[in-house]
Amino acid sequence: MNQEKLQAAVAAFLQKEKHNAAYYDENRNERKERKAYYQSFTKRKLLAMTEDEFLAYISKLRSMLI
Repeated sequence: MNQEKLQAAVAAFLQKEKHNAAYYDENRNERKERKAYYQSFTKRKLLAMTEDEFLAYISKLRSMLI
């Protein structure tokens, strides 16, 4: 791994994050909410879903930022 490239990429990201803190905070919060949402599902809850509940579950996965 090229350490110089890695350090440059990390520095560039940190600079972008610093200048656009609201954007990154919003995305971080959204990810925390999604994490809590998906971790709330148990095997029993997943198996008992209706079709509409399943579509809502999947639609949130499909619209995630990666």
